[in-house]
Amino acid sequence: MPQLSLYIDDATMGLMKRNASAEGVSLSRYAANAIREYIDAPKRVADDDYWDKLYGCLADDDSFGYPERYESDPIPALDL
Repeated sequence: MPQLSLYIDDATMGLMKRNASAEGVSLSRYAANAIREYIDAPKRVADDDYWDKLYGCLADDDSFGYPERYESDPIPALDL
């Protein structure tokens, strides 16, 4: 089986050791699983048109708005 050497800061190593112990696996198994999960996870980087798709999927039906102001509110309402 191939081996890999890594340089990891003390804080990260401490987290890895605690998490591996909590999961009941070796540090090596924990690291391999974490790397595999990261590689297999959907990409976290948005497409160039992500925001256009997101905002374009909502209908402009006035369902979004500011909440009504109550007399007990400590901050005066903004006139927008």
